[in-house]
Amino acid sequence: MENLWSNKEIGTLGEAAAGSFLKEKGYRILQKNYSVSAGEIDIIAEKEDTVVFVEVKTRTTQQYGRPEESINTARVRRIRKVARYFLKGFKGSGGYDIRFDIISILTDRKRLERLSGKDHDIHRLARISGHYCIIEHIVDAF
Repeated sequence: MENLWSNKEIGTLGEAAAGSFLKEKGYRILQKNYSVSAGEIDIIAEKEDTVVFVEVKTRTTQQYGRPEESINTARVRRIRKVARYFLKGFKGSGGYDIRFDIISILTDRKRLERLSGKDHDIHRLARISGHYCIIEHIVDAF
């Protein structure tokens, strides 16, 4: 059987689900897919005077390890470099902390495909992500 969802679409859905998850936890999303020449950060959020840089990793299987295990030292360096670019232009309240989190998402492709069929309404599906995935928020990951 052919997969109804490509890996790229699964990743996009994971990022949308992570955004919904953070909003439910009281975070304010500042940017999604913030991109500069040095790289990209999936989500930049703010909560209680802390700017949080979030890397989202979504997988449909643990065959090659948990999603967060794919974040290597080089990736961490790139994320930190991109964060510095963002902070140069950030007009926050002044005294803020920064933090680097990971949102690890393990999704059940078959359950997702049963729930969605050919309907790829990312925002609707992100709101019901608890029905087809496990989301783990790793605070202060690196």
